[in-house]
Amino acid sequence: MKNSSDEPSEDSELNRVEVTSGNQFRLLAAVLLPALVGLGLGVFAIRVAEIYGLTLFLMLPVIVSFLSAFMWKLGQPVSYGKCYWVSVLSLLALGVMIVIIALDGLICLLMALPLAMVLATFGTLLGFWAALRLGRGKGSGLSVFLVALFPMLVSFERSVESEFPPQREVTTTIEIDAPIEEVWRHVVTFTDID
Repeated sequence: MKNSSDEPSEDSELNRVEVTSGNQFRLLAAVLLPALVGLGLGVFAIRVAEIYGLTLFLMLPVIVSFLSAFMWKLGQPVSYGKCYWVSVLSLLALGVMIVIIALDGLICLLMALPLAMVLATFGTLLGFWAALRLGRGKGSGLSVFLVALFPMLVSFERSVESEFPPQREVTTTIEIDAPIEEVWRHVVTFTDID
């Protein structure tokens, strides 16, 4: 009969990752590199494409958390929860970078944090799944994700100048050739409706 204390279970292996210098570097890379990619995408979205809306607030947390979870999970027996918190650290690092370069304000980022954390669950799940599939030698998971990512990448298309002509203001006036007393009498009194 096996003694459970002799061999670590798969669950305890998922929750325990040995901290080595290689893992510290890997953790640092899984936090900072996706944050830098997110910063580049954020600068492009705001300064170049002039998009400050759903694309920025919905897509950026998903992309950063995907990259972070993918980098942390690939080749390591770590749980989804650990990948999620590494993704959150990456989003926080992105927030610090955004404040440092004055791309956005601290209050705005604090208001967006709950939404980013919810979206990070989705991005982390995709990154975890892709790393799991790729780690098992099934590279199709990554290609499926890249196809799913395509709509997010083309969402910057909106930055292209519109081909529609500029709108012009049109004003219409009606001049009535009658004394004001006559007009006013018709405005304030009504005839009986049959």
